[in-house]
Amino acid sequence: MPHKNRLRQVVYVTVILAVILLSGCRKDKNDTVIDPPVVNGSITLAAESVRFTEAWIQVSIKDHALPSMATVIAGSREKIHYLQNSKDTVIYIDSLEAGTTNIIGVAIGEGTDTIKSALQIQTLPFTSHNITWEEYTLGDFSSELNAVWGTDDNNVYAVGYIIEGDSIYSLLHFDGNKWNYLHDKVGGYSIHGLADNDIWLAGGGVFHKENNQWEQLDSKRIANQIQVKDSVLFKGTPYTNCWGTASDNMYFTSHWGRLIHWDGKKGNVENTPYTERLTDVWGVAKDNIIACGGTLLSNSHKVLRYNGLEWNYEKVSSATTGETYFAVYGVSKHEYYIAGTRVFGYKNGKWSVVMNNPKGMLHGCRGNKETGEIVAVGDFSTIIHFNGKDWYDFGKQLGQDPSPLTSVYIGKKKIIAVGYNTQLRAKIYVGTKH
Repeated sequence: MPHKNRLRQVVYVTVILAVILLSGCRKDKNDTVIDPPVVNGSITLAAESVRFTEAWIQVSIKDHALPSMATVIAGSREKIHYLQNSKDTVIYIDSLEAGTTNIIGVAIGEGTDTIKSALQIQTLPFTSHNITWEEYTLGDFSSELNAVWGTDDNNVYAVGYIIEGDSIYSLLHFDGNKWNYLHDKVGGYSIHGLADNDIWLAGGGVFHKENNQWEQLDSKRIANQIQVKDSVLFKGTPYTNCWGTASDNMYFTSHWGRLIHWDGKKGNVENTPYTERLTDVWGVAKDNIIACGGTLLSNSHKVLRYNGLEWNYEKVSSATTGETYFAVYGVSKHEYYIAGTRVFGYKNGKWSVVMNNPKGMLHGCRGNKETGEIVAVGDFSTIIHFNGKDWYDFGKQLGQDPSPLTSVYIGKKKIIAVGYNTQLRAKIYVGTKH
């Protein structure tokens, strides 16, 4: 009997539990549904670009209602940033200390609903204008250098037209100590490299170095006959400059106003609103590219920007005439530079003059992302150097030669500018930083 009573108790308890569970699973239409607790969300911070005293920080927000106010803390400074409806936004921070480690903090919300995140960044140190220059003259009469590019101070290439007696050279190499003639079959007006074994030259043709071999992509010569390999590339010559992110994403600016894109297999003419001569192209991403140009005697110099879908005019200056735009360089989508009659800088969606009245017309502009420096070069041996704090024109101490410098490379310890002199011989300035 005791065993039977215990069994009845177990069965009774089991039935009661089942009834409770079943009743809990039933929902009446009038029952109040309790939502799960609200999750505050999270913030992820990433540095898009960090310069000397400025930084652009990408803020990604998850599971948090917008719009909202964000408190941004950088050192002892605090600012309020209004976040709209985008889950991803960029916060601009200035007045940072150069060459230091900075902690950036972002907080959204109030009280228990606050979400926070922090990011450590390293700003670039200011460099110096203390640079000593050596001048080199190469080649016989009618020699010139048009463009220069390198991977480091001991591996720099220059293209042009160097005459030495009965020989003509079109590609040179600098090993850190001396210039060596490399080639007489490839060359042009421009050079852009993606790596030491992935180099592009453009001018009278388009040349590509890959696997230590040079190939001309627009045409080839067979028994003194020219055979066209790519009609778009061939018709676009002569080219003035080139830039790209990969060997299947290269852009070439043409003397005839054409902008050609190479997709790795064939050339395609870009649909742009401008038909005058284009002189330079540079970008920071596949969907953020700027091209510029015009003729020396033209007042119709223009700037074009590509957004990934189409090319549109970019208004740089309020002046309607007199501005020239020969060269462009980009640090990030937040920062570009254009050089011509003066130097314009683009930051946070606005263009402004950053260097006025250079000694000569500017033809080339490049930078070094590791050091942060920007250098523009031009007529009268003009070399303008930005060290993170201000601009300095070395042309005032490099002589009165009115002939141009056309291109520049900025390394860790050296700056190399190329062009030609009044005797029509190739001219090179090698600057050593101190």
